[in-house]
Order: sequence, then structure tokens, then C-alpha cells
Amino acid sequence: MNSINDYVLKKLEIGIPKVVRKISFAVNYEALDKGRYDVFYYQPKYRGMVEYLKKGKYELKELKEIVRFSKEVIDPTKEPEKIFKYIEIAGVDSKFGKIKSFKKILGKNAPSRARKVLRTGDIVVSTLRETLRSIAIVPKELANSVGTTGFAVLRPKTISKEFLYSVLRTNFILELMKQKATGAIMPAVTEGDLKHIKIPVPPIKIQNEIAEEIQRREQRAEQLKQEAEEIEHRAKQKVEKIILRG
Repeated sequence: MNSINDYVLKKLEIGIPKVVRKISFAVNYEALDKGRYDVFYYQPKYRGMVEYLKKGKYELKELKEIVRFSKEVIDPTKEPEKIFKYIEIAGVDSKFGKIKSFKKILGKNAPSRARKVLRTGDIVVSTLRETLRSIAIVPKELANSVGTTGFAVLRPKTISKEFLYSVLRTNFILELMKQKATGAIMPAVTEGDLKHIKIPVPPIKIQNEIAEEIQRREQRAEQLKQEAEEIEHRAKQKVEKIILRG
């Protein structure tokens, strides 16, 4: 999937900075962000990445300018006998960016994290640092399902959802999201920090071109995956026959 990442960055004319690992570095007191005093946050590579973004061809906009962070929630336990489709972070295929599974649960059995209402076209973004790549667009068959509070739910306003999805899953933007994570045991990014993540926003024509090409490549990748699984399945059957006959 790296070819997809490279394609998006090239199309947006974003250069990839050379990462020079430094054993030590200094940060002026005036440059400290409020509430952030950890070394990880101030690694030089992040400053370099931000500078590369600024040099890009297209205008940068904060996520809060182009999407609405949904606050729509529900308490399934108030409808104890109703069956809900519940989507956890583990239900998102981080490699292919699709919701691969969900659980059917009775309202009375819903975990406390089952709260976020998901609509068709919403983009779910895992806020946990270790699973930030778990980003997907909610398909129509999962409309009105319930998502974990571990998701930030983005509803595009002035941007193509497919384009936004593609950009958020680039290594470049994921690294900038990772920088914002806080917490010792399970580092996570707050919605407040996500709102200030900046991405390049080209004209809608370019957005659509990128989205269509990404969709084509992802479909091809999924096809190859299925073909590989079928080949593996047939190989296992042949081995089993050999063993049984032996």
C-alpha cells in the first residue's frame, strides 16, 4: 500500500523530508506548546514535516474548517431489547481501510464505550496512537450503527470524503497525528488536537482524481488479496489429500 501513499503525496506535490536522527536537540522555552513538555513531541522531524507541508502547492486547512466532528451519541442500554450493530477499532482493517467486521449486541449488553452514532459517509478515525491507521468510511449498510468512543467521527463539509480519507491515511499525516498523542499507558490523540491537524486542500477536480485513483488501486489490492487467499486454500486442500492418501 506504500504506492498509494507515494501517489497521494506526489499528486499533492508534498516532498518527503529527509529524517536526520539526532541524539540530542534543544528547544527554546518560547517555542514550547502549552501543556507539552515531553521530548517525543519536539522531535526535529516533526518541525521538518510541517515546513514541507507549508511549501506545498495547495492551501493548508485545519480539519475543523472542512469537517464537523460529530457529537451525536446514543445510550443503547436505554433500549435493552433492541439489536445494535457495534463497531470497535479492531473491526477496521487498518491495511485496506475498510470496516471488516461488527458485533450484533442487545442494548442491555452494550459496553460503556458503545456510544457514537455512525452515519453513511462518516469517516471513523481511531484516536489510539498504536491504531491510528484504522481509518474508514462508513458504508450505507452500516448506517445508524454504533461506534466505540475510541473513534473520532468526521463528517465532511467542504471536502470530498474519499479524498479526505486518502490523505488521512498517508504516512505523512499519520505521523503528525501521532505527534499529538498523549498518555503513558495507552497514548491517544484528543479530538481537540485532531481539529488542528492541517492538510492540503486542492480544487475539487484534483480531489476527485486522487479519490478515483485510490479507489481503483484499493480495489485491485483487494482483488489480489482474494486471489492469494484462494491459491492458499487450494494448496492446503492438495496437501491434505496427499497426507490422507499417504
